[in-house]
Amino acid sequence: MPAPKIDKAQAIAAIAELFREHGYHGTSYAQIIKASGLGKGSLYNYFPGGKEDIAKAVLRQIDCWFEENIFAPLNTNNDPEIVLGEMFTTVDTYFASGQRICLLGSFALYDAQKQFAFEIKSYFQRWIKALSTYLQKQGLSETESQNLAYIAMVAIQGGLVMAQATDDTDIFRQAISEAKNILLKAVKSTNNS
Repeated sequence: MPAPKIDKAQAIAAIAELFREHGYHGTSYAQIIKASGLGKGSLYNYFPGGKEDIAKAVLRQIDCWFEENIFAPLNTNNDPEIVLGEMFTTVDTYFASGQRICLLGSFALYDAQKQFAFEIKSYFQRWIKALSTYLQKQGLSETESQNLAYIAMVAIQGGLVMAQATDDTDIFRQAISEAKNILLKAVKSTNNS
């Protein structure tokens, strides 16, 4: 009986969790093979460029998820209470209320910043741009929108670090709740002027 076919997307998701847990350089091929369910031959067939190719596939999968679930919804002019509320709820769910680290943030801070500098920078820039553009559609100035987008990103990323460092997920929830409130207050203030 032939071995069941391994879904590439599921294999990539499993590998992403390994990178989150062990870092890029701390993750071995043996761990990748075990977690992904791929044999050595399939692994090299899917990822002929080796471990770097695997990491790039992981980062592309993350990028696609964020494009669909975070960036695209910000490309509307819908009610800020709904759009921003959903963005922060989705962020909370994705990062398991601070229990799941940001892989790109981890790569940026630790062992893979130089290898994946383009992907890391692009991820953060796109998120800031999408959020800033949405806030501008709500009537905020370009400068204020960009500043608020940075505040939100710092709250998300800083909240993740603090939640991990203190083993207290409430810190993450509080950080993103406060960021959401700051953004909504700024939008309401602009719309009421």
